Amino acid sequence: MRQKTYFFSDAHLGLGSIEEDRQKELRLIRFLNFIQQDAVQIYIVGDLFDYWFEYNRSSRRIFPPLCKTCGVDGTKHSCFFIAGNHDFWVKNYFRDELGIELHFNPVETEIGGKRFLIHHGDGLLKDDLGYKILKKYAQQN
Repeated sequence: MRQKTYFFSDAHLGLGSIEEDRQKELRLIRFLNFIQQDAVQIYIVGDLFDYWFEYNRSSRRIFPPLCKTCGVDGTKHSCFFIAGNHDFWVKNYFRDELGIELHFNPVETEIGGKRFLIHHGDGLLKDDLGYKILKKYAQQN
């Protein structure tokens, strides 16, 4: 079976009603379960949640079935989370508890012999100064 790399972004869980978010989460879980058969790498390219706030002593642990499905068991695939403009308060939960490699900056990598720059796209506008300051502050705290 051919091994594949999958990318997805902008799910924005937590944006809709409880029922809408539950349905969106179930669709994502079905997708992740489906791709488990041939995924060698999975990239979450930002904004998995509409906002994720993680504090030093506790984190906002919502959508646990989805988070566990994204997690890595060490044998099937690698999972990478490139934080987007709604994710910059992510800290250690995804890495420490789920085995997901976390990146706050674009990722340059080679996949299948081709070079990729994987980027959520936030902060590219020259007028995005306020966002850039907020992101820098969030990463320091």
